[in-house]
Amino acid sequence: RDAYTIPVSSIKSMVGETFSASGALSLSAAVGALNNGFLPPTVNYSERAPGCDLDYVPNEARQKEIRKALVISSDPYGSNTAVVIEKTRR
Repeated sequence: RDAYTIPVSSIKSMVGETFSASGALSLSAAVGALNNGFLPPTVNYSERAPGCDLDYVPNEARQKEIRKALVISSDPYGSNTAVVIEKTRR
């Protein structure tokens, strides 16, 4: 019900298959997004799958103040990681 209110993006579309480095790259992108108030785009995104109500960030970064990010990463060797990060208040 609330899926469309949560922005979804993937840096894999920008950097390609990075295997075991994907977690570090995704975490770096998420920290940058929190610190700079933007959501990185999923490049080369053309159209939403029918029935998929996610709020994709297609082709261009989106300015948005965000406080939390979920980073999910996996590689073909069986490593799966999920991390939630939160921006602290100053």
